[in-house]
This record gives sequence, structure tokens and C-alpha cells, in this order.
Amino acid sequence: MGLLALVVLSSIVFSPPELPPLAQSTGDVLSFDESGTMNGQVTQILAEEIIETEFGAQHVQVVEIRITSGPMKEQIIQVDHGGMFLSSQSSQLKPRMRVVVQRTEGPNGPQFYVSSVNRHIPIWVLAALFVAVTVGVGRQTGGRSLIGLAFSVLVLVRFVLPRILAGQSPVGVSIAGSLILMAPSLYIVYGWKGKTHAAVLGMGASLILTWLLAAAFVAWTRLSGFGDESMSFLVVATEVELDPRGLVLAGIILGTLGMLDDIAIGLSSAVFELAGANPDLPWQTLFKRSMVIGVDHFASMVNSLMLAYVGASLPLFLLLMIYQEPLGFSLNREVFTQEIVRTLVGGIGLMLAGPISSLAACWMAKRGQKAIHETTEPVLQAVDSLPSALSPGESDPGDLSENHELSLHREDWQEPSEKHQPQSSL
Repeated sequence: MGLLALVVLSSIVFSPPELPPLAQSTGDVLSFDESGTMNGQVTQILAEEIIETEFGAQHVQVVEIRITSGPMKEQIIQVDHGGMFLSSQSSQLKPRMRVVVQRTEGPNGPQFYVSSVNRHIPIWVLAALFVAVTVGVGRQTGGRSLIGLAFSVLVLVRFVLPRILAGQSPVGVSIAGSLILMAPSLYIVYGWKGKTHAAVLGMGASLILTWLLAAAFVAWTRLSGFGDESMSFLVVATEVELDPRGLVLAGIILGTLGMLDDIAIGLSSAVFELAGANPDLPWQTLFKRSMVIGVDHFASMVNSLMLAYVGASLPLFLLLMIYQEPLGFSLNREVFTQEIVRTLVGGIGLMLAGPISSLAACWMAKRGQKAIHETTEPVLQAVDSLPSALSPGESDPGDLSENHELSLHREDWQEPSEKHQPQSSL
């Protein structure tokens, strides 16, 4: 049934809208089907030199490349590499290196240039290593986490990104995509359990609060969305009118979702373990003890979120160090303010996810214990009444054996606190 529901959900939700056409460009760049992009292998270096420019030393090479795919397969071409783009020592080509070649139509005929190194083999090796380590360490849970990861990628590629490019609201699409992504992924990995229900409730509530907080501060700081230069390229490349500010909000929502997953399921598991170890604990005590566990987790997760943003935007922060102006003016630039808002709003969302998830888990844990108690209490009462129905004269060794067996069954039904009552010392 779960697989059938997943197939139905995929057929309804993951039918991406038609993508908008690219904006008309001045150059005549051939598409992939027209052999505009092809694989090749460097056969030899014909010439190379270092040119001093205002941006530093520029490594320029003339290389011979054998095309290995497409209609031009096995043809030999010569390419000038390093003259069009900034290059460094690490970007130099070497014989036998696999590359991606781009073909364009110029006034003097076709022109070729190396767009990038072919990285397929190391990427596939790294992916295989990741799968092996995940399954080797996590066993069945690790395997289910890979299925959840594949489902998350499917949601992003088939639902979120196409709808944003089609002109739909980035915020609405990201929230809907997060909800679609969140529940199935958690249930695939952790199963249909109380702790999973509590984690989904906590993540949903925290996600909505994060969205409201992000919307308020993005509007208050008057972020336009053009702090990232890729936004300018995106607006120019498509004919659809995109919402740059909405894309900032969508990025905050999706970026926070991954961290919310960790906190919500971690605290839910802690609450259910505490409740199972001591069923007599009231929900208030459960909540306090789970928050003791969560406080250290919150601090490390917020720090991890900040480091993740700094690592992804390291060149940007290096620019901050070299600006010859007061720090306050530099941080006021949109390119930096956007990252500050993203980090702080995400951190607040993570901090709120802790108590919300703990409360949801406490409620569900005590609710489950109450349901079990109501179910087993009549059985225990019936077992208690059986020995009293027999008179002493009717007892025989067989009856005693049956009574002893019933008593053992009764102990199996009882809670740990009832089975092992401390005896008073004489």
C-alpha cells in the first residue's frame, strides 16, 4: 500500500510544467543535439606560455583534442585554452586528460573551446564510496536513508525547480515541496512510528515559523534578491518574470529543512526512549529531560549552519576582509546582509524546532502509554480474579501449575514499575 501511494503521489505531483524558453542570445551556440557539447581527450600539448595580465599570470595553451562522442567522434581538433577565461596552474590541461568541448558558430566558421574537465569518473567513484559507507555503517537504516535521499532529489528536480522556473510562487512551491519531501522521507527511513509522527509535526510547525520570520526580515531589510550575481544571470537567461525576493525566501526555507530533520527526529527519539525506560514520568519531566539533551545539540547545529553558509560563500567573506571601508558599511551591502539574514533566521528556526518537537513527542508518548494501559487493564483484572474463583479444597497440583502459569503471564503484562516494587527493609 505504501508503494502504491508513493506511485500515485509521484504521478500526480511530479508532472513538471513545461519549462520556459531561454532568452534569445546574441551568439549562435549549438545545442547538445547539434553536437554543440561533446566529450574529448587531450592527445598532446602543442604550445603553452604564461602571459602577465592586470589580473596576474595567465596560463595559455594550444592543445590537440580527439573528440570521443557525438557526430564528430574520432575527429582531431586544435583548441586555444586559457585565453578566454581566467585560469591558474591547476586549470592547465595535460595529455590523456578527459575534457568537455563546446562548439560555437562564429563569423569564420565553427570555433571550439574547453568548457570544463570531464569529472564523471571521480564523481561516480565518490558516489559509490558514499553508498558503500552509508550502507556499511547504517545497515538497513542507512539503506532506507539512501531511498529517502533519492526521493528528496526527485522532489527538487521534478517538483520544486520546474515550477519556480515556470513562474509559480517560489515561496509557495518551496513550502509545498518541503512538506511533500519531509513526511515520506522520514517515514521511509524511520518507519510508521510515534517518534516519526512527532518529528513531522515539529518540523511542519517550525518550518511555518521560519517562513514567517524570514518573510518579515527580508521585507524589513529590503532585500531585493540580487545580492547573488547568479540571480542576474537567471533573470537574463529566462523569458519568465521571476521573483528574486521570493527566491531568497525559498532558499532559506529549503536550507533550514535539512537541519530541522536532524533536530526533530533526534529529540523525538530521546523522548520515546526516556518514556520507555520510565513510564511513570509525567510529560513535564519528559520535556525537561529531553531539552537537557537538546540544548547541546542546538548549539552545535546553529554553529554548523553558520559554518555551512560561510563555507559556501567563502570568496564573498574574503571580499569583506579586503574592502577598504568600515565594517558596518560593508555588512550593510546586500550581498552580505542576505547571508546574515539567511544564517540568523535559519538558526532561530532550528532553536524553535527543539521545544516544538519535544512537546509533540511528549504528547504522543504519553498518549500511546495511556492507550496501552486502557487496553491491558481489563486483561490484568481478569487474570487477578481467576485464582479467587477456586476453593482451597479444589486445588490440585495441576491447578497450581495452571495458576502459576497465569501468574507468569500477568507479570509479562505488567509495567516495569509494577513488576519490581522495592521491599521495605525490616
